[in-house]
Amino acid sequence: MTGVHLFLGLAVVGLNAVAGAQALAGRSGQLGEAVAGWAIGILGLQIASGMFLLTAIVRGPGVLHVILPVAGFVAVLGARLVTSEVRSAALGGAHLFAAVVSAFAFFTGVAA
Repeated sequence: MTGVHLFLGLAVVGLNAVAGAQALAGRSGQLGEAVAGWAIGILGLQIASGMFLLTAIVRGPGVLHVILPVAGFVAVLGARLVTSEVRSAALGGAHLFAAVVSAFAFFTGVAA
């Protein structure tokens, strides 16, 4: 399960970075929506796998490793609720935020 969680962490960082860059560049369409959808889905799977691992160990990598990806997930879901003309910027910022905090969580997990 640790290998799956590690792989999902890498995918989360990459997919959210691509989704954020596409949204900020104003490239919406089927491909952009697909990448964003996969980014959200993989982030959710990565959080879920982390919760399974958290319950199986005595000492984890730390509270930031757990909280930051959840914060990124909430930010992306919140940005998807925006319906005004700033939706693209909100989505781009939220996906990039999720990528950065997930990268930080990734490095804290590898270092633990």
